Amino acid sequence: MNNMFKISLLVVVLGIFLTACTGINVDKSTDVAQTQGVRTIDSQELKDLIDGTPNLVLLDVRTTNEYNTGHINGAINTPVEMLPYDIEKFTYPKDTPIAFYCRSGDRSQEAYDIFKNAGFINLYNQDGGIIGWEEQGYELI
Repeated sequence: MNNMFKISLLVVVLGIFLTACTGINVDKSTDVAQTQGVRTIDSQELKDLIDGTPNLVLLDVRTTNEYNTGHINGAINTPVEMLPYDIEKFTYPKDTPIAFYCRSGDRSQEAYDIFKNAGFINLYNQDGGIIGWEEQGYELI
């Protein structure tokens, strides 16, 4: 009887585990035209996003001095150090596409996390930052 109880319990636990797993979406796709959520993108994907998303908000989270030395056309400068204090100023709908970049990708990840924690759901962190952007030969203004 004891072994039968253990087997039954194992079957129940296994059934619950398998049922829970069937609802998990493991698609890691970054197809920006068809998916919504939070994700990390490279410079080419950022360029495609800028070219194909008219309502994209592009945030350069470097310092003002860094921004003034050259930035991506259309970018808004918002230093990451100020975001915890300024997040209320971003009154965009929570599903507005917002892309972040910095020099190399570290500060933009921090900004991405701040916006994610504030409830924004359509976020992009550009991995490689302005360095990766320039390496691809893309223009700065």
